[in-house]
Amino acid sequence: MTGEFDIKILTQDLVNEAMDFAWENFFPDAPVNRSLAVRRGYLTELWLKPYLGKGLSLVALDKDGRIAGLRAGKAIQADSKLEKFLDTSSLVSSAYMACLRWTGLARQPETILTLTDRLGYYPYQLMERTGAKKIYGALMVCTSRAARGQGLGTRLIQESIALARTKGCEYMYVLVTGNYSAKIFDKLGFSIESELMYNEFVDELGNLLLKDTREHIKAQVRLLKL
Repeated sequence: MTGEFDIKILTQDLVNEAMDFAWENFFPDAPVNRSLAVRRGYLTELWLKPYLGKGLSLVALDKDGRIAGLRAGKAIQADSKLEKFLDTSSLVSSAYMACLRWTGLARQPETILTLTDRLGYYPYQLMERTGAKKIYGALMVCTSRAARGQGLGTRLIQESIALARTKGCEYMYVLVTGNYSAKIFDKLGFSIESELMYNEFVDELGNLLLKDTREHIKAQVRLLKL
C-alpha cells in the first residue's frame, strides 16, 4: 500500500530521472498529450524540467529507491512582473505562435492554448480576483503502472498541499485533464471553477480538436484554498 513508498521533495539530482519517469508514465496516458502526439523535445522539456528541482515537486520512491510517483508543481507569484508579462501579454503570445507556425510546430501549443483559454485557466487573473500573492500551480501528478490503485496519487496530492502551505502558497490551482485525477480532487475538496467536455472542444468547422481522449471525457479547472 502507500506506506511502502517514501515521499520526499524532488531534489536536483533526481530531475533527469523524474523527467524520464514522466515520459514513461504521464505523457503517453494523458488525453491531451496523446491526442496531440506530443513527443519529447526541447519545447516540451521546457514546460516541466526547469521547475522540478525548485522545492515544490515531490517524488515517491519504492523500497528499491526507484521513482514510483511524481507530483510536479511551481510557485506563481503576483509580484513576478516578468513572468506575469510573459504569461498575459497578447504580443508575446502572438510572437510565440508566429515562430512556431514558421517552424511547423504550431498545432500542439495552439490547441493547448485554446483549451486553457476556453476553460479560463489564468493564474494571474485568479490572484487579482482573490488578492492572493502566491499560488501553487500544479503541473502533473502520475504514478507508475505498478503502483496504481494503491492510493499513491491521493497521497502525493495531500503531501503537495501540505508542502504548498509551508511555502506560503494561498491556493492550489490545477488544470485537470483526466478522469482519475479528477476523482482525487473531488475527494480532497477542490472546487470546480470551469469544465469543458472533450466532445464539445471543436474548431470553427465542428472538428474535434482532441481525437484520442478515450475514457477521459472532460477537462476542468480545479481550485483549493490553502
